[in-house]
Amino acid sequence: MLLIPFANTWYYMTLAFQYIFGLSVLQTAMAMIPAQLLGLVGAKVVGGGLMRRYGVHQAGTIMLLALSASMLTLLLVQYDSPLWVPVASIAVFSLASMGTAVVLTNAVMGTAPKSESGNTAAFRSSASSIGVALGFILMSSIVFGTVEASMTRNLEGAGLSTEEISQAIEDLQAATQNPDYISTYSYPVTETASISDLEKSAMADGLHVNGALGAAVALLSTIVFVGYRRRPARSHKTADA
Repeated sequence: MLLIPFANTWYYMTLAFQYIFGLSVLQTAMAMIPAQLLGLVGAKVVGGGLMRRYGVHQAGTIMLLALSASMLTLLLVQYDSPLWVPVASIAVFSLASMGTAVVLTNAVMGTAPKSESGNTAAFRSSASSIGVALGFILMSSIVFGTVEASMTRNLEGAGLSTEEISQAIEDLQAATQNPDYISTYSYPVTETASISDLEKSAMADGLHVNGALGAAVALLSTIVFVGYRRRPARSHKTADA
């Protein structure tokens, strides 16, 4: 539960819709509608259906692998991509993410005796909250560090001065300071009047890093999940022997 929030792209994709594709907040919300709908499908149909058919262990493994693959779809989003590409990418991520959340919640709650269900639920909630906070702090540092490095490289290549580059980066930082970082939609980008193709390309690079790191974390979570679920089975076999 601590690792899963690292494999998240909601916030960064809302920034991409506004910065790279020039959408307003209302248009961003509309672009997110397919993702919200597929999130319901992932939770109710995909996650639940896999648990009923294969059990929690196999369903969790499948959904975590799907989550890793969904993060990799961010690599397909370029600054000049048609709008349907990021819309499809976040929709696929939402389906996998919501399905994974349902399965892992059942996996965690299923390990606790009935008398300890309240403590287990509290632990799951606390672990998830800590993961969200840490995930945002670490991932945003890496993502925006990548954006700044890419923007500096792009603007230097375009012949801008150091002062102009510093001002462009400051404008970007000011426009992306979201006071409620775990909200679904970011607030309007108003600090910069126009975003050049070079800056859009830098934002796309940050999104790609988010996708690659998120996929790696989801894959690591799969390994941890499989190893944890197999450990009790090995223990039982040893005890029987």
